[in-house]
Parts: sequence; structure tokens; C-alpha cells
Amino acid sequence: MLKKVFCIGETLIDFIPVQKEKSLKEVTSFERVAGGAPMNVAIAIAKYGGNSVMLTKIANDSFGDYLVDVLEQNEVNTSYIIRCDEGETGLAFVSVDKLGDRDFSFYRKNSADLLLLPNEVKVEWFDKGDLLHFCSVDLVQSPMKQTHIKVIDSFQKIGGIVSFDPNVRLPLWPDKESCRRTILDFLPLADIVKVSDEELFFITNIEGEREAINSLFIGNVKLVVYTKGKDGAIIYLK
Repeated sequence: MLKKVFCIGETLIDFIPVQKEKSLKEVTSFERVAGGAPMNVAIAIAKYGGNSVMLTKIANDSFGDYLVDVLEQNEVNTSYIIRCDEGETGLAFVSVDKLGDRDFSFYRKNSADLLLLPNEVKVEWFDKGDLLHFCSVDLVQSPMKQTHIKVIDSFQKIGGIVSFDPNVRLPLWPDKESCRRTILDFLPLADIVKVSDEELFFITNIEGEREAINSLFIGNVKLVVYTKGKDGAIIYLK
């Protein structure tokens, strides 16, 4: 039986501009798309034949219904998802200008995923050999951050594999340093780290590419996936 890949974190609605190469203030119409980095990973794993599980809390609203539908249509296990009335579905408006730079505007201060409590996740859900994937968006101060700590600790105790994609989204943080410090706190807890060329200097504060990548091999880190946009990706082993 295939081991489970638990993807913990945000599910949200991305609003993508119908008009291309315009800033957000210039866009007049958007297309709704299911999003959130952990959700994207869960769907990709399922599409490649894996056994992926979405671990999150989703609002009891129309957008939340849509997100669950998309996960189920893509054969992601949704049986561990908790639905709630307290929060709303997070929204992200995204545009790409003529230079290829992305512009984000987030509406998720009371997003349901941030409200997942540690006691709502059961350690008996996880088996030896299962994998956990998480990102940094849901590591802001919230119940969900504490839930991440519990789940990561559970995986370490059972010998599961932990994967971390910092996926830096600075507009969601009080300041740059709190984002960077949180990423550095969680980095040593992962076996696998995925980092982009845009994020490498921000996280490490080291100019040299190879030296910066070497500095990521701390704590449990055994493998770094370094993505370089149109130039592909490089995998570094410890």
C-alpha cells in the first residue's frame, strides 16, 4: 500500500486577471482558481499516482465547498479536513506585469486554515514511512503554527520524512525579519528543503549561491531542491 503524503497548510482562492500584463490596480476582471501551495502539491502528487492527503481547516462557505470539490476531483484524500464556521476562505489576487513581476493582494486575516487547532489533529493518523509537506504561509502566529509544530514532531518520532518549501509571501507577515526568522526556526526540522533562486539570499543572507545552499544543510536537512525558474532545478545532497 502506498504511504500517505500529508500536505498541511493553506487552501485558498486565487483570482487571476483576465487582462494580462497589467498591475492589480488596472485589472477589471478575474478568473477564480483553486490555490495554496500545499494544495497544489497535494494535487500534483495525486496526479502522479501518489496517495496524498490534505490536512487543513476549510470554511463552511461557497468557496470552501469549491476547494473541497477540486481536491476530490483530483483524487486527493479529504477525509482529514475539518470544516468550520468561524473563519472564511482566504483570497489572493495575483497579477503579472509586463516585466514578469508578480503583484499579490491577500485577504486572509481570518482564514479558516489558520484556525486548525493542535488537538484537532490525531497523531495516530500518521504511520512510519509517511511523508509530510509544509510551507511558511501558515507559520504566522496562529493556532495553525502550533499545529505544524505538533505534526512535525509526530513525524520525527515515527521516522517519517518531512519536506519544507518556504514559499516566501512577505505581504502576509508583520515584517521581513519575522518571516525570515520563522523560516530559519523550521528549516532544521525538515529532511528535504525546496528553495527558489529568488528566496535563497533572503533566507540565508549569503551572496554566494553555493555557499548559501551549503548553509541550508542544518539540523535534519539531507536534500535541497534549488529551483531556478526557466533554468530548471538542481538537487543537492548533503
